[in-house]
This record gives sequence, structure tokens and C-alpha cells, in this order.
Amino acid sequence: MRAEILFLHRFEEISLLVESHEEIDLLDLAGRLYQMIGDKHALMDSANVRGLSLRFRAADQPPPPDWILDISVVFSFEDSVDPAQVEGTPQGEFVREMTKDEFLKLSLLWLNKAPLTIRHIIGYARNVAGGTHHDPTQQHREYAALAEARDFVSVGGSPLGVRQLRAIGRVVVRALQPLYDDIKKHGAEP
Repeated sequence: MRAEILFLHRFEEISLLVESHEEIDLLDLAGRLYQMIGDKHALMDSANVRGLSLRFRAADQPPPPDWILDISVVFSFEDSVDPAQVEGTPQGEFVREMTKDEFLKLSLLWLNKAPLTIRHIIGYARNVAGGTHHDPTQQHREYAALAEARDFVSVGGSPLGVRQLRAIGRVVVRALQPLYDDIKKHGAEP
């Protein structure tokens, strides 16, 4: 399948999955997000044959102060990576445009003072929790911390590190909408 056609299909799947509250759908979303933005050969890059400049608009909040991390086992920015969730609030001042690599490096969670990035969250849901693979023996320190916390911490009815995928996905959909529109404009159909 041509990259542009695969991109259209995956973009439409991601657009639907970000609306779900079902854990299985959010795990599937992790696999799609990895393929789209996290993979060495990210689908967004392969499908971008006309070289559009794609930017991710997200809230890049500073880490929480040490005193909060000293008293918290878990600290999470929750959905606040999504500008739609923070505009008009004090956190709205941290919204900026960034590259895909900068977006993947944003920290959204801290477990035992260790920051976990968007890349870690997608990787955990994809490789350990069942998004693509179900491998609870993964040895990545970040994945192990999320796996351990999943039985004790839930957010909005979803395990820690899974619910955040919805906000991450919404940012990705908005960032990649121009590419989707461009591919459609030039005659490709899913």
C-alpha cells in the first residue's frame, strides 16, 4: 500500500479512537500513534511527499517543583498537553508549536520523581499493555514504573499512562490535519 493511502486510513482511525473511553481502543490508539509519529520510519514522514511543514501545537509545561515531587508518588499533567484543555487558564501560557521530536520528548507524568515522556507513554501502551504487543517482561525502567502503577492508579477509569493517549492523539490529529487535507486534495482516497 502506498504511504499516502495508509496515512489516510491510519489518520481516520486515530481520529475515531481519540473519542473513545474504552481501554482497548486507547491501546489500539497507541499502536497507531507509534506508527504515525514514533517509528523510525514514521508514517507522517513517509506520506509527506510534498514536504509540508507540520507542527505540533501543545502545552510544554515546566516540570512540577521539587516540593510537589517530594510528597507525590505520581504527578500527572493529565490532558493539559492538549491546548484546547488549557487555553484561558494559567497553563495556556505554555502552549507553543514544536516539531514531532520535541513533542515526543514532552514529559506528562512523574513516577517516583522520574519524568515520563509522550514517547514513554506511547511505548508502554504499545509494547507492554497490549496496544501492539503484550509483554509485561519489558525491561525499560519507564515501562516498568508504569506497569507497576497500573494496578494502583487510575485516571478517569483508565490505567495511568493510558488515558493520556486521548489528549496526545488529539494533538496529533490537529498537527496532521493539513497533511491529510493535502493528500486528499491531490486525489488519494483511502
